[in-house]
Amino acid sequence: MQNRPVRTAIRVGALLTGALLGLGSISAQAGVVTSGGTVTLDASSFSYSAAAGDEQTNAISNSGDATQLPVSVNVVPPSAYGFGGGASVMITASPLVNVMATISNNCGAGACIGYASANGSLTYSVEVVPFPSTGDPYSGPIPVLMSGSYNISSTLFNNSASALVQSSDGTQVLFNQTFPANLSQYSSTLSLLVFSEYMVTINATAAVGGILGSASTSIDPMFTIDPSFAYAGDYQLLFSPGIQNDVSNTPLPATLPLFAGGLGAMGLFGWRSKRKALAA
Repeated sequence: MQNRPVRTAIRVGALLTGALLGLGSISAQAGVVTSGGTVTLDASSFSYSAAAGDEQTNAISNSGDATQLPVSVNVVPPSAYGFGGGASVMITASPLVNVMATISNNCGAGACIGYASANGSLTYSVEVVPFPSTGDPYSGPIPVLMSGSYNISSTLFNNSASALVQSSDGTQVLFNQTFPANLSQYSSTLSLLVFSEYMVTINATAAVGGILGSASTSIDPMFTIDPSFAYAGDYQLLFSPGIQNDVSNTPLPATLPLFAGGLGAMGLFGWRSKRKALAA
């Protein structure tokens, strides 16, 4: 068996998720002692931007790590702009990225043109490690299922949802897809080496312009060791501290009505709840 690098635990708080064997996710706290040593992954990071205005002059942006999640921000255009709506970003540690942009013209057709945009991104690590009691019985890559849901309500203004999985040094890309608007579920089997760190990045963008409109985008991935793999019960998944790799819901942000109220009876532009399907 090849020697593999092992990091010394420097942080506590990540969740381990084992194989799904018909009983749900097996979880434990990290840093966790494995047959190869004690392992903790690199911290996660997120970034977001949101703008609402004629020239995106009314904008905010920020970044941080999982200790600051969840984050929920909203930008409302100043009343002087003459239109309602706004931009919203929600990022959670489940993990989930959900963004929304709306425009509601309040000053007559063609009298004022609005623009709103929102973008959110989350990057975190995943690693396959053996349980301490089982050793490392399989010398090859471990099959890991990546599955989840996404929503793209409009493809105008380059609205999109995407996911990228690559080795920590960026030399190997295992998954890289910008999702089409006509689907809502995705699933792929990745081959992950034991004690090798992989980086996951999910991104969502929503934008709308003109006198009336709404766009929302979300992405919500989950990883499980393939339950059909003969050694599935011998390995578990470790994630960046604070990342949960869990079933998530997309709740209505408390401040969303502040800018969505301009849509009046057109409440269909609100947030849609999304729940991730567990791998069978």
